[in-house]
Amino acid sequence: MPEEKEPVPKYVRILIGAIFGGCLGLAIAIFLPAGDSGPDFEFVRQTEHLEIHTNLESKPLDHYERFFEGFIKVFSERYFEVNQKRRLKMYLISDQDNYREFVKKNFPSFTTPFGFFSARKNMIVINLSRGLGTATHELVHHFRHVAFVRRPPTWVDEGFASFFEKFIGYLDDQGELHIYLGYFSNWRFPDTQSRVASIGLKTLATFNSNDQGVARTVMLFLHRKNLLVKFIRRAKDGCRSDCFSELSEIYGTDLATFERDWKTWIAAQTDQRDIMMVPLAFISNQESWDSWLESTKDRYTWSEEQKRYVPKQRVGS
Repeated sequence: MPEEKEPVPKYVRILIGAIFGGCLGLAIAIFLPAGDSGPDFEFVRQTEHLEIHTNLESKPLDHYERFFEGFIKVFSERYFEVNQKRRLKMYLISDQDNYREFVKKNFPSFTTPFGFFSARKNMIVINLSRGLGTATHELVHHFRHVAFVRRPPTWVDEGFASFFEKFIGYLDDQGELHIYLGYFSNWRFPDTQSRVASIGLKTLATFNSNDQGVARTVMLFLHRKNLLVKFIRRAKDGCRSDCFSELSEIYGTDLATFERDWKTWIAAQTDQRDIMMVPLAFISNQESWDSWLESTKDRYTWSEEQKRYVPKQRVGS
């Protein structure tokens, strides 16, 4: 299950508004009459990797097209290559009511209010009003599907996808994506932290929907140790069973030591400025990003070690 929508701070609302007001069209975009290409939408936009069916208008869609294609490029460079054989069909729906009506009419077996990925149908359906992190979560499920030797255990699949729910960044004036990952989930993480005494690797082995936040902290912990890429590439080649032996090998200790260190790290995160920093993922244009940096310069600073923005005076946390 992807991210929930949280109350959005003023600076994020300003950025999101600027996104819709400042995006330029792409020359490579193709608009086609929907016809029988997809239900209920006036247009279908084809990109290099996607066939986007949407109720968005052209200008905001230009921005999302740039973002999605940029995200696929960045992901392929950093984590593993996304070598899909055909375009992924994406239903990108701007609001809750239209999303609910569309899913009820066309895919009644799916009940999630966020969005979903169907490998069998080669599609994702996104309720964009729930946040941009919903789209990246479901896209990563697709990346896993086309690249992994076999499906990994659920804790790896959901933990890795949910790692990509929280991010900030911008598209520069040349359309290049600059994205910064590794942030806390401001609702998943507090829940996991409140249960830290009772969670563990056994929790992940018997995964249920309430444990997605727990799985996400494993990925975030590995990311902070610069081990996430190594672990996920090992998992892509096929785990022997539950991926715990691979986890132990990557971390370089026995599982008991990993579990102790991981849980100690969870409990030690007490800076609420950091935990609550990204209530809703966003990618702005260059001008809005520069304004965000200026407006937050007294609160956040760049951490070269973590490759992300962090609260000032907590760079090494």
